[in-house]
Amino acid sequence: MKQVSQDTVVRAISLLKQGKSVREVEGATGLSKSTVGRLRKTHCVGLEKRKAGRPKVLSAADERYCVRQVTKNRMSSATKVAKELEKDTGRKVSAETVCRTLRKAGLGAIEKPKKPLLSAKNIRKRLSWCMAHKDWTIDDWKRVVWSDETKINRFNSDGRTWTWCGIGVLFLSINKSNKNKSNNR
Repeated sequence: MKQVSQDTVVRAISLLKQGKSVREVEGATGLSKSTVGRLRKTHCVGLEKRKAGRPKVLSAADERYCVRQVTKNRMSSATKVAKELEKDTGRKVSAETVCRTLRKAGLGAIEKPKKPLLSAKNIRKRLSWCMAHKDWTIDDWKRVVWSDETKINRFNSDGRTWTWCGIGVLFLSINKSNKNKSNNR
């Protein structure tokens, strides 16, 4: 291993402390990459490394905005949130970026479970009917004629509906898709 002059070492350390990369110091001083790396490791311990990779598209405020759109304004899709963000801030982001942001905030996309659309009056009627028939025997139930009230779509399905929700809020009524017997939604 050849000897390196003290002036070259001091110059390399000062360049490293100025924020130059190992490759830049190597070119300026003529030292090998491993020697410059060793000098950096021993003499420049407290210096932060340069950040690598692409900078974030969304700021912390934009991330909070996305989460607020889903939690407070009940936006159902990341695409809608991305469009709203572009409209309000002028920053164009993909729906996938919004999805990543929402997942990082602890939210997850779930399919809305379908439940019958019941008013308080219907709920009371159903409960009273159940209470009136709770003591029926198997023979009583055998005399009942059952009919199926299936809803059939002629042209296309109602499709699955999705929503974003946090852990433990799956069973709130806002996270359920109401269904009617008719096609009116």
